[in-house]
Amino acid sequence: MSDSPIRIEEWAGQQGCRIGVACLNSEKSLNALSLPMIELLLPQLQAWQADPQIACVVLLGQGDKAFCAGGDIRAMYEQIRAGNALTACTHFFALEYQLDYLIHTYAKPILVWGKGIVMGGGIGLMAGASHRVVTETSRLAMPEISIGLYPDVGGSWFLSRLPGKVGRFLALTGVHLNASDARFLGMADYQLANDQWEHVKAGLCAQHWPADEPGRKQCLTELLVRLEGDSGVNWPVSPIEQHWSQLLKVCRGHDASAVIQSLLDEQTREAFKDDPWWLKAVGNLQRGSPMSARLGLAMQARCEHLSLREAFQWELVASVRCCLSGEFAEGVRALLVDKDNQPRWSAAHDAAVEEDALALHFVAPWSGPHPLQDL
Repeated sequence: MSDSPIRIEEWAGQQGCRIGVACLNSEKSLNALSLPMIELLLPQLQAWQADPQIACVVLLGQGDKAFCAGGDIRAMYEQIRAGNALTACTHFFALEYQLDYLIHTYAKPILVWGKGIVMGGGIGLMAGASHRVVTETSRLAMPEISIGLYPDVGGSWFLSRLPGKVGRFLALTGVHLNASDARFLGMADYQLANDQWEHVKAGLCAQHWPADEPGRKQCLTELLVRLEGDSGVNWPVSPIEQHWSQLLKVCRGHDASAVIQSLLDEQTREAFKDDPWWLKAVGNLQRGSPMSARLGLAMQARCEHLSLREAFQWELVASVRCCLSGEFAEGVRALLVDKDNQPRWSAAHDAAVEEDALALHFVAPWSGPHPLQDL
């Protein structure tokens, strides 16, 4: 077994075609996306995109527990503590967003096998893929509110485009989504059983791939649709679908504070007092960073009508600002370092969030050109 953080393989296909396979290879950290991973994966995907013999690319994670549990936030915390926040965090986020943007705009079909935990940076890798698969063990979430960040990795763009503005709820609560939720919201395209992986691999290698990229994407679609019909899984109900009417009421407001308060409203909480799923979601909001709550909604509002490229450029500004403000470091400290689960957020509640402090997240912290100006 390779000790490289990204295990690269090329499977032989039909008629001289090959399948490019990149496996996140850090099982102990639940394949958390580290800087060395990004530095290996980005040029490899670029090389495969330029190689006419590569018919399809596959992204997966080592082990049974996770595709990718998020970014390597512990490493960023250490850089912030060392006084390198501006340089190190700008570099990490800029490379991560370049990788995510490449996946969104990739010319070839990309299959992401999203089994197990898919959170934060893992969703960043998955969201833009042409063929997104979830399984019976998939658990998706954007839980950045718990660490003083907000749903980045393109989340400001794709969450704002979910039906019913439900992306606001996902950002505010970091609620976990099962496979049925992901499919219902359009965050996944196919539901397959974990034990169908070998059938997927065999199908990719046996496929007669056409020369054109639209034809190749169609071939992959047909393979996954055929296998999906044989999954044999008794898929769980979707709590998101079950709560849909209430979510539409909560998320429809134009004012960010009104949306937040509608979730925290005593009458609403009383109505759902016997609903563990709802109570857990609201509990995440109550414990999370009020600044992150406001920032997540502000970023979705700003990026709703922007291009993906522009959204990533604004996210880089906001994400680095989170690192410079101390909010992100405090969230990581409380959750992963001291593990006291007692973060001292910059504001005690939504009404205490200072508008000037929120606005600062939209001011570039560097002089000179934007690091993603050529994205």
